[in-house]
Amino acid sequence: MPTRDPQILYTKLFINNEFVDAVSGKTFPTLNPCTGEKICSVAEADKADVDKAVEAAHAAFKLGSPWRTMDASERGQLMHKLCDLLARDKDYLASLETLDNGKPVENAASDVDASIGTLRYFAGYADKIHGKTIPVDGDFISMTRLHPVGVVGQIIPWNYPILMLAWKWGPALAAGCTIVLKPAEQTPLTALYIAHLTKEAGFPPGVINVVPGYGPSAGVAISHHPHVDKVAFTGSVEVGKLVMEASAKSNLKRVTLELGGKSPLIVFSDYDLDEAVSICHDAIFTNHGQNCCAGSRTFVQAEIYDAFVSKAKQKALSRKVGDPFLDDTDQGPQVDEEQFKKILDMINSGKKEGAKLECGGDRYGDAGYFIKPTVFSNVTDNMRIAKEEIFGPVQSIIKFKTLEEAIERANETTYGLAAGIITQDINKALTFAQSVQAGSVWINCYDAVSTQAPFGGFKQSGQGRELLMKTIPINSLIFPFPWDRGEDALKEYVEIKTITIKLFINNEFVDAVSGKTFPTVNPSNGKEICRVAEADKADVDKAVEAARTAFKLGSPWRTMDASARGNLMLKLSDLIERDKDYLASLETLDNGKPVGDSAFDINMALGTLRYFAGYSDKIHGKTIPVDGDLISMTKLHPVGVVGSIIPWNYPILMLVWKWGPALAAGCTIVLKPAEQTPLTALYIAHLAKEAGFPPGVINVIPGYGPTAGSAIAHHPHIDKVAFTGSVEVGKLVMKASAESNLKRVTLELGGKSPLIILSDYNLDEAVSISHEAIFANHGQNCCAGSRTFVQAEIYDAFVTKAKQKALSRKVGDPFQDGTMQGPQVDDEQFKRILEMIASGKKEGAKLECGGDRHGDSGYFIQPTVFSNVTDNMRIAKEEIFGPVQSILKFNTLEEAIERANATSYGLAAGIITKDINKALTFAHSVQAGSVWINCYDAVSTQAPFGGFKQSGQGRELGEDALKEYVEIKTITIKLFINNEFVDAASGKTLPTINPCTGEKICSVAEADKVDVDKAVEAACTAFKLGSPWRTMDASARGRLMLKLSDLIERDKDYLASLETLDNGKPIGDSVFDIDVSVGTLRYFAGYADKIHGKTIPADGNFISMTKLHPVGVVGSIIPWNYPILMLVWKWGPALAAGCTIVLKPAEQTPLTALYIAHLAKEAGFPPGVINVVPGYGTAGAAIAHHPQIDKVAFTGSVEVGKLVLKASAESNLKRVTLELGGKSPLIILSDYNLDEAVSISHEAIFANHGQSCCAGSRTFVQAEIYDAFVTKAKQKALSRKVGDPFQDGTMQGPQVDDKQFKTILEMINSGKKEGAKLECGGDRHGNVGYFIQPTVFSNVTDNMRIAKEEIFGPVQSIIKFNTLEEAIERANATNYGLAAGIITKDINKALTFAECVQAGSVWINCYDAISAQTPFGGFKQSGQGRELGEDALKEYLEIKTITIKVPQKNS
Repeated sequence: MPTRDPQILYTKLFINNEFVDAVSGKTFPTLNPCTGEKICSVAEADKADVDKAVEAAHAAFKLGSPWRTMDASERGQLMHKLCDLLARDKDYLASLETLDNGKPVENAASDVDASIGTLRYFAGYADKIHGKTIPVDGDFISMTRLHPVGVVGQIIPWNYPILMLAWKWGPALAAGCTIVLKPAEQTPLTALYIAHLTKEAGFPPGVINVVPGYGPSAGVAISHHPHVDKVAFTGSVEVGKLVMEASAKSNLKRVTLELGGKSPLIVFSDYDLDEAVSICHDAIFTNHGQNCCAGSRTFVQAEIYDAFVSKAKQKALSRKVGDPFLDDTDQGPQVDEEQFKKILDMINSGKKEGAKLECGGDRYGDAGYFIKPTVFSNVTDNMRIAKEEIFGPVQSIIKFKTLEEAIERANETTYGLAAGIITQDINKALTFAQSVQAGSVWINCYDAVSTQAPFGGFKQSGQGRELLMKTIPINSLIFPFPWDRGEDALKEYVEIKTITIKLFINNEFVDAVSGKTFPTVNPSNGKEICRVAEADKADVDKAVEAARTAFKLGSPWRTMDASARGNLMLKLSDLIERDKDYLASLETLDNGKPVGDSAFDINMALGTLRYFAGYSDKIHGKTIPVDGDLISMTKLHPVGVVGSIIPWNYPILMLVWKWGPALAAGCTIVLKPAEQTPLTALYIAHLAKEAGFPPGVINVIPGYGPTAGSAIAHHPHIDKVAFTGSVEVGKLVMKASAESNLKRVTLELGGKSPLIILSDYNLDEAVSISHEAIFANHGQNCCAGSRTFVQAEIYDAFVTKAKQKALSRKVGDPFQDGTMQGPQVDDEQFKRILEMIASGKKEGAKLECGGDRHGDSGYFIQPTVFSNVTDNMRIAKEEIFGPVQSILKFNTLEEAIERANATSYGLAAGIITKDINKALTFAHSVQAGSVWINCYDAVSTQAPFGGFKQSGQGRELGEDALKEYVEIKTITIKLFINNEFVDAASGKTLPTINPCTGEKICSVAEADKVDVDKAVEAACTAFKLGSPWRTMDASARGRLMLKLSDLIERDKDYLASLETLDNGKPIGDSVFDIDVSVGTLRYFAGYADKIHGKTIPADGNFISMTKLHPVGVVGSIIPWNYPILMLVWKWGPALAAGCTIVLKPAEQTPLTALYIAHLAKEAGFPPGVINVVPGYGTAGAAIAHHPQIDKVAFTGSVEVGKLVLKASAESNLKRVTLELGGKSPLIILSDYNLDEAVSISHEAIFANHGQSCCAGSRTFVQAEIYDAFVTKAKQKALSRKVGDPFQDGTMQGPQVDDKQFKTILEMINSGKKEGAKLECGGDRHGNVGYFIQPTVFSNVTDNMRIAKEEIFGPVQSIIKFNTLEEAIERANATNYGLAAGIITKDINKALTFAECVQAGSVWINCYDAISAQTPFGGFKQSGQGRELGEDALKEYLEIKTITIKVPQKNS
């Protein structure tokens, strides 16, 4: 409990981890603001002391110091330790803060909690400070590495002493800086005590130094010091200017300034008055008004002004002022006499200048620095209390009439720290947010500062940002806010001639191999336009061969500078623009859309192509700080040959959506346009040749889906398929990938998108938006707003106006001006739409208008409107893809959300309302990839587009689309269900075997489909909106993960023993695995509250933002080789993202997973979040096929990986991450130290008994050193101790089970038979258990099984090579691509290899250097997706794009 008389323990300066007197011997008093009496004397630092502190900080920052050589993750752990100590001593610190500062002790305790949260947040960032790798022109590689700035001088104020310290220390320590802190002279005590805690936590000497003193001496010395590299200052504008001036006069040190404010809070008459008064009261009176972002100018709309003033006065009079140590005190004293007198002077100026004093206005009591809560009305902008920062409990209430006036007056200040608005009107709120000049904008809340969001000011309120860019909290939803505008114009069309078209392969137009052609038909009249060559499998093979050749290393396309690639794309854009009229006419002829719409599509396509052209030289990898003396970097490689299959509804636009990111990434393309609309794709292919694209980069092969499309989806040399079309065909594409080469797949599929219309919006505008949402492009739109939900109060009026709108829609010749709707694309689509309309009539919907064909020829359909539609009707459930509006009635928003989500689709959704809370509730709750507010179909190039559930996988557009076309290469240089243990439903058990003896350890409940169903049900319940898990703060989620880490660490010895018993690895290795697992879990715990969406500048008067949602229930299937480590690799990112989990451990090694499940319950994870179901493949198959599992993360063999992917395709298109097998090459050049090379290669294959997916199982050794290497490798293997894994000194235990044991021995025998020379080993070790002798083969050739197949055992195959080029070619001659290594002194050879080898991880002069921070996963058939690092987290998140229409500025 807090105490009013805390013992004062530390009053000296803290320098180099020691408390010392000031050099001068001087002290200064710190006073109790409740009494004005002295608390104690504190050592007074001046220049000499600052010099000593800077010298200590400088020494601590030197290269080679303990602080600089400390791993980043360890730095984070020190910060966590400091947080633990702050939490331990919270009551004491709160008491000390209250004594020294005067704030109520409860507020002081809250500040300590917030400070702990801030420090933990930044602690989690310590090992996530990534640089980038950047493709530059020429044969160069560039990378950025982020370095700590150096010694940081920090000067903090007295209003939030502990919190400001944490705001300054958090990012500085996470970055690796050292610190010299000057606390305010009024409040030095808590800083000194926390300095003592840093020593206790284990921070090295000199890292943190605290020097209390006065500004003109100590503060000036810091800001002028030539060895201080940065100053971070919070305080007044006047002193901030002096700090900036000092930087300019000294060493141009970096400066961050968080200065004063005179923040406006605008209150509109449409909001609940009592709530508005309460928000405004807290905005100014919190912390006694001593707050830089206090809402000190309360603007109230004229209509409610008098009522507001009356209630504000009552609220102020009810505020209890007094002893800050009493529980019910709201306000303590101001901090000191100077501040006390300044506030009273400002109050007097208000009285003199004519403001009306409603209450307060004087001191409170006779002792201390207490001031009554003061309210002024009739305040005008020219009064001092409306212009100058008071920094006290004084509310100035100002009258305004219009929003425009309020914005103008709010901006008439030199400050720009924060602002707020209170209104129900979303348009007013967003207009204000756009227009006000302030760094933080709060809507219907105030002072909603959070650790995760940046904080800082515009104008003279500061420079730089604290905490993490304009920030807008909206009732706790916070997002940065950019603005952009743009419009595209439309042009006329020209007549065209009928033509006969061929395939475009390798920059030439050619006939189909079969000689076949097919007709393309004019949908306006049903007549043939022309015949087009019909591609089938033989033509696809030719196109893929051309694309593969174009993608080869050394080809013109692969050696082209990234900027030159972008220039080609810009050239293609120019040519499309040149021929825009022709292309628009061709599109309209082939597709039937009005020619104006075709022209608009082309303009959109140009913008998209140019957007991605601008990205071509901005595809950056990262440099990543990893533990130990290693440097890691990621490099992004083009995925390879991309098969693109596009639909007929937007032929040009879909082509560009696919080509843009693929070409920017450096891929080559085989495109199959829709058979209905091939003409524009073929013409654009001709333009690509004219632009200068090399042969084979772009290939266009029109044809039918079952032949050409299927050939693309199944082709073994296509690396990725990007498909847009129906869910049914999407599943076939996914299945084809699983059955062929595990190619990457992006699917943009169907939708049945809801548009919710609330009664508070302008009816005519709502009708207009919903009309365009469904009738645009003749309803042939995957994200069409095909379920129009209208609130009951306006339903009948809406239906009447919607009918009128539809009847006014002009249908006819798409080449005529004024035509709004042309024909549907073909006879099949035409008949299907009419059949759906007929079903609506039969099922009882009321046909308001339309419902039949239009005219006598072509595929025209009347715009159709149905009312009285219910959810169970086909027209409300199935995708119609035509001009049919289904209008459904609803009552409440909650009902609308539930019904909107009751579909297997999740592509898009919209809401039309003035109520910002309802809009954002909907945006948060609806299960859709794009959410539009007061607009619809506001797709923009910059914002990602794609679906939830069965509406697709991956994203088109924006930066996220680009990620779909690159592979990440990491280069490193040197049964438990719902928190209860239950029996299997069947009652069955499975034995787990001790691999040392082959004897049974125990029986474990054997899960099957019924048990998986129970586990999934529990996980689904835990994932429901409103559940404890879903409502838990992200930081609390992270803390649970940290708690689980602590428990694993606590029980490390037991877990290591259990792991060794169950798996057979040496006990020391098990301990090591647990240590790494704990570090990995803590790494992802640190990410839990750093999962940020983006705001994206979209063209026009829209704002787009992305929100990242947990993918849902995750099924994790892990192998037996690293049971604990693989569990953590899966759980870490899944839990950080907020998913729930059903884990199937390997049947060979279930014991540690079950024990850790018990620890998860002890840690406090809610029921259903974590479920563990041991079992055989039946349980695994049940997980892979389960319709309510949203993602499967699998580690294991390629064969089973393909089955998992196939199961996803056959069920609910769940997301899949696969980390599969490998046959990884390790290249040893003759220039390296031979003994070290032998040692590295030995560990690369024999670690974990060779049971590692990335084992260096193909040891390529240069000819010059081959014989000597083999001799030493043999000696090394013979020295390897095999035996009891519980004995010290054992290096290798048994293989995991009898099956694996026999497989390895069979592979060894194949090596002998095929002519490899057995140097040593080659048989079992001992007579009991599954032990195998370390085995070395020489004279291995590429065609032997031991050089081609994954052995997963202690067998080293040593292969001879001559040149690096030969080694690279042979290394790549495999279906695997998980990892690779090279050992050489030659950096050029090392980086050439790293660039050219097809592997997800490349290690240089080391091997298996995996770390929590770096992504891990494979190329080719070694998997899909990534484990570890930031990239792993993305595998567990869905991107939701929310777009809001906002009014033009100040309108």
